[in-house]
Amino acid sequence: MYYIIRFILSNKELCLIFLLALILRLIGITHGYPFIYNIDEPALVRSTLGLNFTPLIDHFDWPHFNYYFNYFFYFIFIKARALIQILNLRPVVEGLLPIIWNDPFIFYLISRILSAILGAVTVVPIYFLTLEISKNSKSAYLAGLFMSVIPFHSYYSHFALQDGIMLFWISCGVYFSYIGVIRNNLKSYLLSGLFFGLAVGTKYNAILFMAMVPAFSIEKYLSDRKDFFQMFKNGIYLSIVSGITFVLTTYSLIFKWSIFWSEEFGKGMLWQLKYNVIALPFSEYPQAIIENIKELSQDFSIFGLAIIALGVINILRSKKSIGVTSMILASTIYFLYVSRFNRSPSHYFLPIYLFLPIFASYAFLFNSKKMNFLLYLLLFSMFITTFWSTIKFIRLNTKTEAINKYAETYKNKIYYNGEGLDSANGINNIGMKKYNDDIVLTSDNILISEIEIKSDKIKQVEYIDSKNRYGNSIYVYTGN
Repeated sequence: MYYIIRFILSNKELCLIFLLALILRLIGITHGYPFIYNIDEPALVRSTLGLNFTPLIDHFDWPHFNYYFNYFFYFIFIKARALIQILNLRPVVEGLLPIIWNDPFIFYLISRILSAILGAVTVVPIYFLTLEISKNSKSAYLAGLFMSVIPFHSYYSHFALQDGIMLFWISCGVYFSYIGVIRNNLKSYLLSGLFFGLAVGTKYNAILFMAMVPAFSIEKYLSDRKDFFQMFKNGIYLSIVSGITFVLTTYSLIFKWSIFWSEEFGKGMLWQLKYNVIALPFSEYPQAIIENIKELSQDFSIFGLAIIALGVINILRSKKSIGVTSMILASTIYFLYVSRFNRSPSHYFLPIYLFLPIFASYAFLFNSKKMNFLLYLLLFSMFITTFWSTIKFIRLNTKTEAINKYAETYKNKIYYNGEGLDSANGINNIGMKKYNDDIVLTSDNILISEIEIKSDKIKQVEYIDSKNRYGNSIYVYTGN
């Protein structure tokens, strides 16, 4: 506790940036209540809850560290909730916080809060890494502030998903590897190995960013032509620690090696690496790159992308610090690599979010006061974009509102139409029935649809607009 208090007192500005990031990621964290609409969240929560029955996990589509990490907090919560009941305090506590006894939603909420906290804490290693590289505290604060208000990262941190948490561990791994290389510090190498092991234990693709260690080493060696063999030896130690950490956090592979090292659908690691992502034909590759650049401009907002571009220009025209060149190359290569997949959604690019705030911080160096005012304006515009995106979580998702309104009154008499509602029905076991044109609705039935239906057999009773909400517009019908 003493060290935490000392850290806060010594880094007040950084703690304020973290607080801003946390608030943006916690607003609306109960979105969807009492239903779950993201199809990937159940994969984490159900596997984690499965640890109640066995500590071994029999699927390796994702490695296992995040399951055990989340389960630690689930376990504490379950014991605390049991204690409340033993003390006969449930009526009082449930009256104030009924969500605590809403299973399984409460476990999604716990995992979402963990995602939000680690998403916000990511500003800390990014701040210190920028400080080490630029030797400029103002630039480091701006990198942290930029990270805190990235629209897509804030949005994504509202979900119980893997990639945002992986980014935090990668950020710590890259920070300590940089310190280790620059200062020739074995302890930092070992810490880097630990964090890289946790990152790979969260998602396999984190292993690609261990390449930053030799990249930093080459840059340093080209700079002063010293310590090459020491860096090489320390790099081996780092790799050993990383490998041990990965095995310990995904130790089920020892007992279920035949599943781990297989292409079994939905279970084997090789299935995830080989079949879950398929390369595009070369003729479609250039268009995919253009589309992904457009996507990034939305994920960062056009204001954020402008700051990054200015930062990269500053880096290229200035005397570059050790590490920045490696980061530019890594970001470029990773972007081109992911763009070759037949599907490359925004969260695939999250690992390079470690580097982009550092590039953005250089936009504020070597500029006139007038230019910096413009950059502050762009940064503020990023914040407004993120704040508005966060506020939208407070408003009900269109599907949530429709289902909440009709699920109880029309229990077992609800039909649905649309893929989003199909997945919601399956995840939440709502008991809705799929609609087709052969079905004749009566006045006792309700049809919830994501698309407008023109038919004389039904009449529209409500329309829920998607403006300023998440989810498609919803049309509600009943029988004539």
